[in-house]
Amino acid sequence: MKKIHLSLGAIVAAGLLTIGAGCFNTTTTPTTTNQPAKTTVTNTAKTADTATTTVTFNATASNSAVESDANGQWATTATASSEYGSDSWSAEQVTKAPNVDSYGDNGYAWAPLELNKGEETLEVTFTKAVNAVGLRILESYGAGTVTLVELKDIDGNYYTAWEGTDTTSGLDYLQVPVTLTTYEVNGARITLDTTLSPEEWVEIDAVQLVGQ
Repeated sequence: MKKIHLSLGAIVAAGLLTIGAGCFNTTTTPTTTNQPAKTTVTNTAKTADTATTTVTFNATASNSAVESDANGQWATTATASSEYGSDSWSAEQVTKAPNVDSYGDNGYAWAPLELNKGEETLEVTFTKAVNAVGLRILESYGAGTVTLVELKDIDGNYYTAWEGTDTTSGLDYLQVPVTLTTYEVNGARITLDTTLSPEEWVEIDAVQLVGQ
């Protein structure tokens, strides 16, 4: 009887070991699924998509923040209704990043031919056509004289971006935010009234387009 009992005990023990082994395999297998990896990939893709489609325009950005704006580009060509010189104070001085560091008369900025003459226009172009969110104009002398800002699309059409009273003072930017344009912008036209600054020559140092 003892021998039979031991055999039955062995059989029962073996059965329990088998069942235990089966349970162990059942519980560990699901924990090695790919669920965490799937979640990580989805989140990464979503973050990347958001980052590539978001462009903002800070209309109160400091001068240093403007110059480091990753979505901004400086004018590459410029023409004007008149210019004080063929080198210094020429329209070409508006191109590239700002290089006037204090408010006042400076040959590194554009100035019209005459003081207190009336309406003048400055037109600039940019290398890359973008859907725009804003334009920045660095006024370096005779500030507060811009009356109209227009964006120009790749087909040569003009769109009013801003019109009104320019409250810029000192060496500072007139910052013009716009709703993201459905058309691609590669130029801008700026209209100024020099009679608003009868004692100071109107001068602009740089123009920046912001967009994607």
